[in-house]
Amino acid sequence: MLESVPNSQLKWIASDPDSNSLSSIQVRAQNHPEIKVQSSLSMPPQKLLLDESGFVGENSLQSEQTDLMICINMIHISPWEATKGLMKEASKQLKAKSGYLYCYGPYLEGGKGAASNL
Repeated sequence: MLESVPNSQLKWIASDPDSNSLSSIQVRAQNHPEIKVQSSLSMPPQKLLLDESGFVGENSLQSEQTDLMICINMIHISPWEATKGLMKEASKQLKAKSGYLYCYGPYLEGGKGAASNL
């Protein structure tokens, strides 16, 4: 996808609550054959945890700097308080009037979902 964006300014801040996953993300990015992928991580992957008030503990993110936040496979497995915190952080982290929060996951459809995701 990065190759389709000429002179891409795309910068990712990867995150995960698991330390082993953070290390894996860093190694995979550093060893990727495409320099655009290697340089797209603007900082080391961050250990981000959420509760109802937002991020828990220290983090390196600055408010109102982000065009897009992507949340993948979190909402359906985390406590509801984490989802509330995600919405609170999105309102602080995203650029006013032009930022987007994209959430992806195996959500219920018509009241039904996969048993492994409930």
